[in-house]
Amino acid sequence: MRQLLKPSTILLALLGGSLSYSQDSIDTLPSYQGFRGVVNTPNAKVQQEGEFELLFTNQVEDLTPSSSLDFRESKDEENYFINMGVLPNLDATLRYSYGENSLNNHPFISDRIINLKYQIPFISKDIVTLAIGTQDLGGTSSYLTSYYAVLSKSIQNIRASIGYAQGDTIAALDGIFGSIEYQPLSWLQLGAEYDTREWNGVVKANYHTTIAQNSSNFGLMAKGSSDYNEFYIGLYANSNFNHPQTNRAWSEFYVSGDHFKPTLTFEPDFILVDGSEYGHMDYTVALNSELSMRLFDHTIISGQYNIPLSMTDNFDEGGIFAYRNRHKTTPNIDQILLSQYLPIDTTYPWISLLQIGRFDKELEGVSLESGVSSPNGNHRVMLKATYLQDDLYTHMDQYMDKNREEKLLSYQYHTERINSNIKLTGGEFLYGDKGVMLGFKRYFTNITLGVDVAYTHHTYKGSNKVGRLTLSMPFGTTKVLKTPYLDIQTGDITYVRRKTLATETETNYAQPLHLNEVDNHFTLESYFLDKKHF
Repeated sequence: MRQLLKPSTILLALLGGSLSYSQDSIDTLPSYQGFRGVVNTPNAKVQQEGEFELLFTNQVEDLTPSSSLDFRESKDEENYFINMGVLPNLDATLRYSYGENSLNNHPFISDRIINLKYQIPFISKDIVTLAIGTQDLGGTSSYLTSYYAVLSKSIQNIRASIGYAQGDTIAALDGIFGSIEYQPLSWLQLGAEYDTREWNGVVKANYHTTIAQNSSNFGLMAKGSSDYNEFYIGLYANSNFNHPQTNRAWSEFYVSGDHFKPTLTFEPDFILVDGSEYGHMDYTVALNSELSMRLFDHTIISGQYNIPLSMTDNFDEGGIFAYRNRHKTTPNIDQILLSQYLPIDTTYPWISLLQIGRFDKELEGVSLESGVSSPNGNHRVMLKATYLQDDLYTHMDQYMDKNREEKLLSYQYHTERINSNIKLTGGEFLYGDKGVMLGFKRYFTNITLGVDVAYTHHTYKGSNKVGRLTLSMPFGTTKVLKTPYLDIQTGDITYVRRKTLATETETNYAQPLHLNEVDNHFTLESYFLDKKHF
């Protein structure tokens, strides 16, 4: 193995000689691991609060380093990332990686990865920036698990970083790492790093613009390594949605829309299953067309038509995943609802909702919600009771009758500082799982991020710890096209992912029907909180 000057010596000299200079004029861009950094190593920077990013790379991870044969030979890999500035000083990465041997098409990796990084706020950035983080958090098949601390210092258009990582696997960061980033032009950045095993270099081209008042970036990255003669690319796009928001607490209620004037809403219906034992990436995409109309002050009638557009074989009729979307393989009316709101004007705002009709394909019945909040709207208690007849899932092994009952009690707290709701829910969910769920929902401009963890028991599925991620963003413009006889608008595109939270000795599998509740555009939470009709 070649002898190289220790990276710690180089970077400590840079850091030590620059403590008196505080100007920072270098962009903070993504790495090939999702977090802010160079290629495989992080710097101490994090994403801005409310910044969302999509990233793709084709870098093949060196999962079994060897001096005689490089693991990356004859391998192809796809890496998909969602990077988010979740809270002040905290960012998170959700990653899905899939790789195959190009000689025999045998997969060598199919993994979902979570990264977290927290920038310590108690140190003046004029001196140095410090962050701690973890890569490949949890799961039963972790390839890159590591925990690290990193220091960064910027001098004009140069940033130097040094850190230490403790890795749990042979492919993870483990030991001292360091990097240098240099930005000679406003759109061009160069970087070099030592990632505890090899030296890497990268070129990043970044285009900055403003889209719909949101600061946005689009970029291309190209990376090479000293020990492996192969270039890997990366593509990313991000935007910041953290703008001043209306308070999401309940205070007063108003059902919008003119009497007897219909509103037509278009939005996609999207389900994605990645990395299953049945396929690399399965999906179904449909278009929901919803026609709604306000009849009286607190009465809305609505109908929804579902038009399938594209799906993989596993979501088609007879496919292993068809049940996840209630077998919606042909166009059909999957929702017809009468929604009656019953507000009571008291010191403590109180509103109830009665819904009757078809809630989904071959799922009909009645649902009652009631909620009361504190005068300022920051505390809220809600009760939901639902009884439905299910003519579709009668013959599935885990559902032996038609009855679907929902009995839930929840307490919700709104924190204005970060415009978020924290919710504790207990009871029986729609498909028979009983237990408790703790949820966190963060509202950005037009984007909602929800994270739920739950412990539930199901008669046929047993006891499970379940996690759920929900990310919702506008589908097209948020403006309403108004005509004399009809209003036309677009809704949201929503991504939902549920998984069991398993240890290394437990089975980790999806729970697509766990934690399900009656959900449509007119429930109390959807209409009065998520859509700001108050």
